[in-house]
Amino acid sequence: RIWNGFRRLVAGALAAAMLLTPASQGAYAQRAPGQPVNPVEDFDPPARVGRVGYISGTVSYHTLDMEVWERAVLNLPIKAGDTFWTEPESRAALPFGAAVIRMDRETEVGVEVLDDRAAEFQLTRGTMNFRLRWLERDETYRVATPDGAIEFTRPGRYHIDAYDDGRPSRYDVIEGEAELFV
Repeated sequence: RIWNGFRRLVAGALAAAMLLTPASQGAYAQRAPGQPVNPVEDFDPPARVGRVGYISGTVSYHTLDMEVWERAVLNLPIKAGDTFWTEPESRAALPFGAAVIRMDRETEVGVEVLDDRAAEFQLTRGTMNFRLRWLERDETYRVATPDGAIEFTRPGRYHIDAYDDGRPSRYDVIEGEAELFV
């Protein structure tokens, strides 16, 4: 009984606080030009998000502000600037809305852009299988490699191999359609 009463009290306090915040009173439109952005009130998350959906073996990641690699865990949120690495005999799957990146062993993938209209990835080395279930109008999915890039123009399944030793990358369209930029 005490716990339920405490939960109701906290829920009521949170609801009251939300009603009294400037954000709920239209603060987004009322900010004057040149006024500093309030990260709490002015944050508009992108519609497209990513996460670590599958791990087999050891998968590491780092963000732009990290100096060392850390072990990735399931459901870790993914944002632009994150880079992932699979150790030998390891694999990972990174879902991003309509798309899924499946990383094979010894693969490095960086998230370059991830917003409402574009998702761009950098396959530095290794093997990636890319699945795109749907593609909205004016939406872009692209994977760059050391010697080119592929932009997906239709839903489908794609296989990409990238090498950091000078060999040319390999792009396979299993199903779908894409443009290659070399």
